[in-house]
Amino acid sequence: MEKSNPLVKLVSSIFLLDKDWVTRVTMAMIVLSLIWGILGIIDALMVRIEEASWALFQYLPLSPQEYEGSITLHGIRDLFGFAQQLIFAVFFYFTFKMLKVEPRAKWFFNIGFILFNISFMLFEGPIILTNQPGLITTSELRVGTI
Repeated sequence: MEKSNPLVKLVSSIFLLDKDWVTRVTMAMIVLSLIWGILGIIDALMVRIEEASWALFQYLPLSPQEYEGSITLHGIRDLFGFAQQLIFAVFFYFTFKMLKVEPRAKWFFNIGFILFNISFMLFEGPIILTNQPGLITTSELRVGTI
């Protein structure tokens, strides 16, 4: 009896690698839409942390670029990366299964799926390497140092 790697079993069971082509691509779209949804939630959390820290301590832990990036990326990742990809996955699955359509150019569909997900990685994220956060406090505003 052949021993299988547990990581290979996990990936195979998550992405349904033993199923037909449409099911595999649909499952990959669903998994990646959930990943983009979680990243969008993290972006929204960063915005809420910024607002709460200002309301409670008059301290800004993020730079203005990081704050604006969090707002923008929250919308982009949750709308396009999560919601739109999840809707496409369900639509494509039922369309291919119900109509019993076997596309001729599977490679084109796969490349579109890969480019769609890579495009979200090319946005400028809120993680900017800097040695100092926003650091604007009410005392600095009163003194007029800004």
